[in-house]
Amino acid sequence: VANERERTRTASVNDAFLMLRNLIPTEPMNRKLSKIETLRLASSYISHLHAILITGSGPADQPCLKHQQIYHLETTHNDISSTNTTTTTTTPNPIHENLIDKTQIMFNPNKRYNNRSVCTFCVTEMKQHQRTMNKETIISNGQ
Repeated sequence: VANERERTRTASVNDAFLMLRNLIPTEPMNRKLSKIETLRLASSYISHLHAILITGSGPADQPCLKHQQIYHLETTHNDISSTNTTTTTTTPNPIHENLIDKTQIMFNPNKRYNNRSVCTFCVTEMKQHQRTMNKETIISNGQ
């Protein structure tokens, strides 16, 4: 009886992970994910969707990337202004702290700014948008 309950519970958990996995966009689409990867990616995706709702941006606008670039520019400006008499302090948006993923992207060759974390889904959407634009450019140049 206990073994049957455990098998039923395990099957139920596996079905739930499969359903969750089917809801999360990945590149490539059929990429295999462990349970922990699925949970981490789901959490990141929920945060990404939350950022889209909060900012009112469309998915193509990459709200997480936009915030990170603005933060980088403000930080760079603050470093420059710190040599002056006035110093400005910028703190990251607390909403964005939940949006970041372990994926890294470089915004500046200066080492101090190389490890800015960004949302995986914004990066993926940006790459897809660039591919589409490249295809359209090739098609329009070919005519």
